[in-house]
Amino acid sequence: LSIQYKDYATWKDQNSKMSSDPFTQFWSKIFDDPVEPIELPTNTPRSSSAIRKAEVFTHSIDTKTTHQLIHIAAANGATVFITLLSLLNILLSKLSNQKDLVIGTPVAGRDHADTQQIIGLFVNTLALRNFPLPNLSFLQFLEDVRDRTLMAFEHAQYPFEELIENLNLTRTTNRNPLFDIMFALQNFEDQELSIPGLTLDPLDQQGLLAKFDISITAQQKNDQLNFFWEYDCELFTAKTIARFADFFEHLLKQVCEDPNQYLKNLTVIPEDERLLLKQFNQTHKPHFQNKTVVELFREQVEISPNKTALFYHNEQLTYDELNLQSDQIASKLIGLRVKPNDIVAILVKHPVELCKAILAINKVGAAFLSIDPNLPKDRIEYIIQDSQTNFVISSPETSCDWNIDATELQYFDITDPQHYNNENLANQLPNSSDLAYVIYTSGTTGKPKGTLIEHASLTNLCLWFNEEFEVSDSDQSTKLAGVGFDASIFEVFPPLIKGATIHLFNPDNPLDPRWLNDYFQQHNITISFLPTPLCEQFIQLKNSSLRILLTGGDKLNRAEHDNTYKLINNYGPTETTVVATSFQVDSKGHNYNIPIGKPIANTQAYILNEELQLQPIGVPGEL
Repeated sequence: LSIQYKDYATWKDQNSKMSSDPFTQFWSKIFDDPVEPIELPTNTPRSSSAIRKAEVFTHSIDTKTTHQLIHIAAANGATVFITLLSLLNILLSKLSNQKDLVIGTPVAGRDHADTQQIIGLFVNTLALRNFPLPNLSFLQFLEDVRDRTLMAFEHAQYPFEELIENLNLTRTTNRNPLFDIMFALQNFEDQELSIPGLTLDPLDQQGLLAKFDISITAQQKNDQLNFFWEYDCELFTAKTIARFADFFEHLLKQVCEDPNQYLKNLTVIPEDERLLLKQFNQTHKPHFQNKTVVELFREQVEISPNKTALFYHNEQLTYDELNLQSDQIASKLIGLRVKPNDIVAILVKHPVELCKAILAINKVGAAFLSIDPNLPKDRIEYIIQDSQTNFVISSPETSCDWNIDATELQYFDITDPQHYNNENLANQLPNSSDLAYVIYTSGTTGKPKGTLIEHASLTNLCLWFNEEFEVSDSDQSTKLAGVGFDASIFEVFPPLIKGATIHLFNPDNPLDPRWLNDYFQQHNITISFLPTPLCEQFIQLKNSSLRILLTGGDKLNRAEHDNTYKLINNYGPTETTVVATSFQVDSKGHNYNIPIGKPIANTQAYILNEELQLQPIGVPGEL
C-alpha cells in the first residue's frame, strides 16, 4: 500500500488546524445561525439519564410506491437517499412545527482511491441542515435538499467532532449536540457468509442502547424499501413510532401521486385517524333550541316557587321572590326605554343585587355587562365608553363621577325601594338570537376587548352543564368567581334553571381553603367552581359534601386527592361561552400532563398547525 492509516490521520489533523481550510469555512457558514433541537411529541418527559434503552420497529413500503419514488428521484436529478431525506424533513417539520431542521447521516469517508484497501476507521457523520418551508412545492424542496446534500458530501472530510468543538455548543447528558435524529440508506444486498462445515445465521442485537432519539435506516431490497426505526424507549412507545412510520408512508404516497404539491398542503394524518378526529367532534345534542335561560328560569319558578334560590349570609331569596324582584327591575328598565340587544352595564358589589340585575336585564332582551367595581376608574370608564352602553345599574357604594363623554348615559340605583313597588311587571321575553351578555377580557396584552354572547350559546352551556353533572333541585352550589371572570356565568344560570340553591360570596374577601371547606361541609355544598390555584390547595383537604368540583382559568398541575367527588378540569376562552372542553381528572394523578378534555355539547375543537391543517393526535398546535 502506498499509504497507511497513520498517514491519513496525520493529514486530517493538519487540515483541521487550518482556519482557512475550505471545509472549515463551509461548515462554519452552514451553522452560522444557531440551531434549535427538534422537539418531537414524546410519550414521557425527557429524563437526565445519558444511558437509555432502544428498540427497533420495522416498516416496509410496497413495490409500486417504491418504483414511483425511484422514478421521481431520477426525473429530478436526485438519489433515493435525497428524496427520502426530503420526506423525512417534511415529516419532522409537521410533527415539531419547526422549519429549521438538522438530521445526521453517516458517510463511509473513503473518497480517495488509496483509502479503499486500508484497515481503519474512516466513517464520519454529516449534519444536514434543511428548511422545509410551507410555501415550497415538494419538487422545489427536493431540489433545495439535493443541492445542500451534494455540497455537504463534497465537504464530508471535515470531522464531525471538529464541527461540534468549533460551534461551542452547550452540552447536556440527555441530548446529542446538533441533532437527535439520524438517517441512513443501505442500498446494497445482504451477503451470505459461508464457511465449509458451518451454518451461519445473522443474530439480532439484544439490549440496544439509544444513541439518538430516533435513528432510521432505510434499505433497498427486492424492489422494496424497508425501514428500521431504532428509538429511545424512554421517550417513545412502539405505538407512537408505528404512527410516525404510518405518517411517513402517507406523506410518501401523497408525493408519489402529485410531487408538485406544496408542503403546506401535505398532511401526515391517514384516513383512519382523520375519521377518529371527526368522531371526537360529534357532539350534537338536540337541546331546546328556541328557549332562553329566561324561559327556563320562569318554568323553574312555577315548579319550585318557595325553594331558596339565593343564599347570602343571613339573606335568602326564594325562586318566587327572585323572579318578582327581577321582574320589577325589568319593568323599570323598559320604562327607561331599554330595548332588546341594548347593553346595560352593572356596577354592583352586593352579590344578591347583582343576580337580580342580571336576570332583569335578560328579561327585557338586553345584554348585561358586569363590571368589577374594584377596577381602576379609567378602566371602568374605558369599558363603558367602548361598549357604547347608555345604561348603568349601580348602587350608592359604586356611584362615581365618571369622566365619560356620553350625554345620554342613564344611571339606575338598584337599592332604591321605589323600584320594587311596581305592579306592572315585565312580560317580554328575549329571542335565542338576542345578546345575553357582554364580557371584557382582562386586557393584560393591551386594552380590554369585549365579547358578545347570544342566548342560544348561553342556553347550550347551561343545558350541557346540567346534563353532564346531573344538577337537580337538591343541589347546593356556589358563586365565588368575580364578575370579570366568565366562570361566574355558569355559577349563576345552570343552577337557577334547575331549582338548585346558590350560595353567594363577597368577591372582595380573600378565600382561605380551610374556611371554605368548613363552609362547604356545614352547608352541604355539592357543586362548586374554584379557580385553579385555589383548587390545587383545596383538594388536599378532606371533604365529604361535594360531588362535583370544577376548576379552570389556568393550567392544572396538581390533581391527586383522596376525596370521592369528581374533579373536572375545564377550558374555554371567553369567546366560546365560558367552557369549550371539559375533562374528568384521575384522582390518583396518573396524568402527568392533565388534559383539558373533549368539546362540550354542540361544540367542535380543532388543533391546527400554522397552515390551518389538522394536527395528528398528540402533536401540539393551535386550538
